[in-house]
Amino acid sequence: MIKVLETIPIFGSVKHPKCTIPLSENDITMPKVYTRWISIYHNLKNDRQFMRKEDLISSLSTLLNEYYYLNAHLKDKEYSVHYDPENLRSVQFSVCESDIVLEEWRKQKFEQKSIPIGFAPDPKANEEDPVLFAVNYTTLKGGNLVLGFAAHHWVTDGAGIANFVENWGRRTRGVEIKTPVLDRSLLQPTEDDPVDDHWEYLISEKIPQAFFELPPTSELTSQRFFFSPEKLKALKSKVEKEIEKSGSSGWVSTNDCLMALVWRTVSRARELKGDNEIKFGFAVNGRLRWPTENIENYFGNFNLFGCARSTPHILLSSPLSAIALLFRDAVNIMDPKRAQSAINFVHRIKDKSTLYPSFVGRGNYSATNWTRFPFYTDFGWGVPEKIFIPANKFDGLFIVLPTPQKDCFEIVLGAEEKNLPKILSDPEFMEFAELS
Repeated sequence: MIKVLETIPIFGSVKHPKCTIPLSENDITMPKVYTRWISIYHNLKNDRQFMRKEDLISSLSTLLNEYYYLNAHLKDKEYSVHYDPENLRSVQFSVCESDIVLEEWRKQKFEQKSIPIGFAPDPKANEEDPVLFAVNYTTLKGGNLVLGFAAHHWVTDGAGIANFVENWGRRTRGVEIKTPVLDRSLLQPTEDDPVDDHWEYLISEKIPQAFFELPPTSELTSQRFFFSPEKLKALKSKVEKEIEKSGSSGWVSTNDCLMALVWRTVSRARELKGDNEIKFGFAVNGRLRWPTENIENYFGNFNLFGCARSTPHILLSSPLSAIALLFRDAVNIMDPKRAQSAINFVHRIKDKSTLYPSFVGRGNYSATNWTRFPFYTDFGWGVPEKIFIPANKFDGLFIVLPTPQKDCFEIVLGAEEKNLPKILSDPEFMEFAELS
């Protein structure tokens, strides 16, 4: 059980001039949802001053001076955020307590279904004037702590909010922060026409089935899986040997191999058949692919949509290496030229409410990889023991999470409940995956 004791509004300690900041084309193509996760901090020394809320609130307030957008009001119909020093939107800091005992939770191996939803804030992204960043500060029995975070996706992506929280930790520790880049003009459209076919987008009057919607005859669930360094190495080795044996050429990453494995496994569990096109969408961190220097700390959405295409027949009958190479091709085209073309494409859509990712629903699948983001934030008392996403019922998506161990992956895989047993008994998948 989680009980909210109080919610404290947090504002920057310095007021900025009144201004309106237009959202970029990348911002408004993101779904109106919150990026949410929870971090478990173990009070190893039974320190009475362990992660005091007063220290975290003070450092958060000063950090908001650099990230003043988070105290602005989102004007979604105007595609902008409005900062008014006399009428600020608060960041929400909720102080909570729970009767959960960390040791008992640990014995349950932190099963996905055992994670209480209330550990992470759950604001409504579609409401008028939504909060842009919220924190739940929950003390457990025994003095341990869970921090839950929620950031509105129209304001920033996973990399942006992870960098923000890392800077919050640095500010709390008294360490110099990494200066954020707030200039959204870096991602402005040009007068040029789009130069590519952008099959990653769908223009439709009808809203596609979303990740968290229930199909008419099914329930949704999720499951965590762990991939050890040894299993990941074996997976990549298998794919590389297949490439060599086939006489093909091409380099693949460990991530390419993992994406191919999961896409095929889920498609097999869904019993997809035939030659109709299906898509696999994935997030690409554009900060690593943009020609502008010193953009790695960009605070906003630089989350590009990559999209691989295939058919159930090809996906299920080809060697795994062919699927990994197909995915690698979809990654390789995500260069600055295509990124600018995508921005120009979105800009030319007059009614943005008709624009959706094309890989949602209809037998498609998608993924996002958080392993390069600094989610294991140290506020001065050590890094979290574990991080989780709070959602435990979704489909059409899997999320790759970082772990405290080096070169390990943990994934949270969403599926229809009826398909999970098929995934758990899939010999190809379970050769490399372990229940987490």
